[in-house]
Amino acid sequence: MYLDYYGLKEAPFATAPDERFVWLPPRLEALLERLEREIRSGSGGIMLLSGEYGSGKTLMARLLLARLAEADIRIARIRYTGVSADELLETVCHALRVPLEPGERARGQLMIDALSAFLMDTYAQGQRVLLVIDEAQELSDAALEQLRQLTNLQTPAHKLIHVLLLAGPSLDARLHSGPLRALAQRIGIREELTRLDSADLEPYVRHRMATAGAAVQPFTRLGLRNLYRYAGGIPRLVNAIADRALQLGAEANARQVGEGLVQRAAGDVLPGHVQYWVRRYRWWWRAALLVMLVGAGLTWWLHTPAPPVASEATAQQAHEKAMQEGARLLAQLPDAGAARMAAWSELLARWQVTSNDVSVSDAMRCNAVVFPGFDCVAGTGTLDQLKRFDRPMLLELKDASGVRHVLLLGVGDDQVRLFVGGKSVEITKAALQTIWHGRFMAPFRLPPWMPSSVHRGDAGQAVAWVRQQLRKLDGDRSGSYRPLIYDQTVQERVRKLQRAYGIPVDGVIGPETLFALSSLDDSGPHLARDVP
Repeated sequence: MYLDYYGLKEAPFATAPDERFVWLPPRLEALLERLEREIRSGSGGIMLLSGEYGSGKTLMARLLLARLAEADIRIARIRYTGVSADELLETVCHALRVPLEPGERARGQLMIDALSAFLMDTYAQGQRVLLVIDEAQELSDAALEQLRQLTNLQTPAHKLIHVLLLAGPSLDARLHSGPLRALAQRIGIREELTRLDSADLEPYVRHRMATAGAAVQPFTRLGLRNLYRYAGGIPRLVNAIADRALQLGAEANARQVGEGLVQRAAGDVLPGHVQYWVRRYRWWWRAALLVMLVGAGLTWWLHTPAPPVASEATAQQAHEKAMQEGARLLAQLPDAGAARMAAWSELLARWQVTSNDVSVSDAMRCNAVVFPGFDCVAGTGTLDQLKRFDRPMLLELKDASGVRHVLLLGVGDDQVRLFVGGKSVEITKAALQTIWHGRFMAPFRLPPWMPSSVHRGDAGQAVAWVRQQLRKLDGDRSGSYRPLIYDQTVQERVRKLQRAYGIPVDGVIGPETLFALSSLDDSGPHLARDVP
């Protein structure tokens, strides 16, 4: 590990989100302040942050929510958006814990009336409501129009609900079309997040290194130039290449990380690195071929390692094989609706949830609370992250025909086990990656009285349960403490848990952290251990 070599206390470019390492360029700091101001003032209706994957939408939302944590604002976050307009309404009601009678769930206007009454009551208590929707580009036109109508709920001076949409670029294009023009006119803040500028890279790297404890900046000017060149300003690629460059620098006893080390690191990290090395050494093997042809007698050239042309071909063959394996898996699945129903039915059965608890169709919505004591979280992650949770969960697969669902049963070193067509099948990780883009849904058990979030300063049985779960992770060695208060000691242990599970490290116990805490229980289904 390179930490001691460069005088670091922790890894500066770790993948787990940690607010201490966040550095924002001035334009994003200004955007964050504007979003916060609009919400606190009650004037913001609909706000849209769009951008490609990795552009920082989730980070901006997390920072905004952290700034609003101490304000009188009730926050609900929705991550699974493949729902109808009425289903979206019901999901919003569940996320805000608006009580609904059984008959109201089937009728949109009754849900709007219940939500309106809840919002008026919340406003009377001096609170505001913020609804954050991830992957908003997946919402139908009807569901988006429903959101627009929700923002009609207002007093003469203030909006009763604020909506923050996090979306891919495709939503921007749709907003110019006829059906969504009314929504586009209602959007008060609309920003497309782009990659880091070249001028942003040095302060970004310097901040992360300093936060990790570095007294000296090891990256040279040319090293930073290459880092921007290969990462293209995408923060997650900057982190991956910089981390590898520090590893290579420590191995080479290099106090400075220059363009050569960054170049090698990019070759190790980037998907197209084989092609890069072929281009990089093309003149070597051409020269060697020329020498052999003219018989110049420079036989030592023959000992120069051959360029990885064969490796390139092998890599291409492996990729094609993985794509074919992924396509064969999709061919085994029934149509989208049947595949989703079958996967959810099997998952609920493994949790021993019966039809008396909830119907499969209701559970499939993955509301924040499926029924008291049984919650659901949806999001994106890697196979390594999902393996840490050690629970079976639904994976969302995509191909040209649409979205399909399979049940993840186990993750090994090379393969994954899935529930497909009524039986368990195993495919390579590489094959799964060709058809799965990180989306998952996972139900889990919680005490029925557990709130949707716990913050520092909270007290009561919810905090007692959190401490009980944390003891299963690391043992409770905190000595004397106030057992029912979420104090600094508990918050630091929660941060440790968040780092271990790859959850945003903010010290706030939200849906993902509740899922992680719940996964520490021995009861309930776990991922298989015997996957190759």
